[in-house]
Amino acid sequence: MKIKRFSIKKVAFLAMLFMGGSLMYACKPAEIIDKVEPEKETVSPDIYNISDYAYNVNIVYLVPKDKDTIAGYKERLSELLLWAQNWTKDEMKRHGYDNKTFGLLLNNQNKVLIHVIKSKYTLAELPGPTNVGAGRAEGEVNEYFTANPTAKNSDHTMIIYPSETNGTKPVGGTPFYGRGRFSHALDYSLMTLTNVKANSNLGENVRVWYGGMIHELFHAINLPHNSETATDGAVALMRNHVGFGFEKMILTATDASIFNVSQVFSKVQGSFYGDVTATAKLTSGSYNAANKTINLAGDVSASNPITKVIVYIDPHMDEEAAVGPSGTTNTDYNAVSFATDAVNGKFNISIPTSAIKLFDTNYDHYIRVSLVHSNGTLSKSVILKSFRYDSNKVPLLSINRTVTELDRSTWSVQSFSSEEPALNEVAVNVLDGKAETYWQSSWRNVIKAFPHELVLNLGASRTLKGLTWLHRTSTSRRTVSDVEILYSNDNITYTTLGNYKLSPDFDKVFIDFPSTVNARYIKAVMKKGHDNTVHASVAEIGAF
Repeated sequence: MKIKRFSIKKVAFLAMLFMGGSLMYACKPAEIIDKVEPEKETVSPDIYNISDYAYNVNIVYLVPKDKDTIAGYKERLSELLLWAQNWTKDEMKRHGYDNKTFGLLLNNQNKVLIHVIKSKYTLAELPGPTNVGAGRAEGEVNEYFTANPTAKNSDHTMIIYPSETNGTKPVGGTPFYGRGRFSHALDYSLMTLTNVKANSNLGENVRVWYGGMIHELFHAINLPHNSETATDGAVALMRNHVGFGFEKMILTATDASIFNVSQVFSKVQGSFYGDVTATAKLTSGSYNAANKTINLAGDVSASNPITKVIVYIDPHMDEEAAVGPSGTTNTDYNAVSFATDAVNGKFNISIPTSAIKLFDTNYDHYIRVSLVHSNGTLSKSVILKSFRYDSNKVPLLSINRTVTELDRSTWSVQSFSSEEPALNEVAVNVLDGKAETYWQSSWRNVIKAFPHELVLNLGASRTLKGLTWLHRTSTSRRTVSDVEILYSNDNITYTTLGNYKLSPDFDKVFIDFPSTVNARYIKAVMKKGHDNTVHASVAEIGAF
């Protein structure tokens, strides 16, 4: 709200005019007042114009039509947000980014600007513990900022809702998650900084919700999940937020490098979050037994300057595999991460295995590489490479495996279970030598489910030791995880070579046969995908 302000002299003069007094009579009391308050203007607490930052997080209190704000929300939430702001500033300084934190717009009473919007929906119609209804809430907030464009201070918004129980308890249909640059959290009457600091059962309960609020806010300011390393000595907020405000918690080096270029951490106006084209490739990877380090090197390039290269060592446990490929949302809580610089389009990093937390030999671990750009964009998982540990915690790396592939000039597609010709997602693409084209099972007008099948005709009987398999490039969508390979010389009688688990690596995946075979026809029966949908795709299939 904009308020027009007048000096005391102007007020006295206007009063004189309305009262019909003489000029000398009117000026005398004004001069006395000016001696007490010389030219001082009263600043309304409704004016929020105090911030060191060019952009500030939009804080919105969305009130369902069947609820009201919870008493004292402005004081409580301001205190909590400012504590988190100062904590972030300290953590950024610890990582070498001095005097940087997220912006909040304040008034002269040190209260945070909170936009209160009355929703047209009931609490039951707004977001609950899942993200059902989140679009409605975000839509109303966007409508508010469209109608009040000067009220919007950045691209990042936290939406807070009153708890279902009118503030006495935190539970009851309240959301806690981040979606894009929105986060969703609750307010309730017991969530005060005093209670956050309390060493009591009440304090423990309050910290769950306060930590959740800040964790989700940080998602809205671009942070993904990641874990502290084994040598950090404290819990990373983006892995487990439960003790926030009481126990020692940290931002990781990855978090700080992403925050450093976030819009709401900037003290100057700029251009943020434009599209970025990025490429990356691991050029070498090895384990140094003497130093007990994983040594990685790679090439990177992008259309926007790269400020940091982030390398994750990500254990992909069974429960995460059920969600999706490595790097999928909520599969990265246990991923330890390391930040390094790109110099002349190259990066090198040595990761001590003493910093890694999990070495289970029963599931795949992934090297994931993301790029942080100067405009705040994060190019996620531009490299994805799987590996396993042996029983001595030694990583079994195969970064640069090469094979001599057979000439495919006489090969053809014998048959396929389905394809999507309208979008050129056709079977012959697996033999065209182009990583950017691919076959995909039918999904538009007719949806075909697993199993999917491709049969390749090699033109004549060939001696084969295995296959190379390339997923769709730079995406985990529709990648095949489970496939059976069979071979034949007459396209009638087929013999199985086994069922194979394929990693979702962006590089070629190697399928090694149990023994050398002579075959003219190769049949791939795809049974499951990494993304747990009914669809499948393949970019290229070769043989060696």
